[in-house]
Amino acid sequence: GKGGPGSLARWTVAVHNGADDNASGTATLIEEDWKLLANSPYAPYELYNLKADPREEKDVREQHPQVYRDLALTQLARELE
Repeated sequence: GKGGPGSLARWTVAVHNGADDNASGTATLIEEDWKLLANSPYAPYELYNLKADPREEKDVREQHPQVYRDLALTQLARELE
């Protein structure tokens, strides 16, 4: 995202890495067919299979715990850098 009207950072026009273009959430990590999404700092990450569910309608973290764990650990490590 780039800030501006409709953005959570509407007072800026700088690129905000990690923000998805339609402001539906923050794409924290996309790897192959998987998207790890953080909609809130108070909720768990959501996991979507973009190939099977391109509209991101079904959170599949419980069906794919290993993928969820691996991506969540990768994201957490990035946040701690």
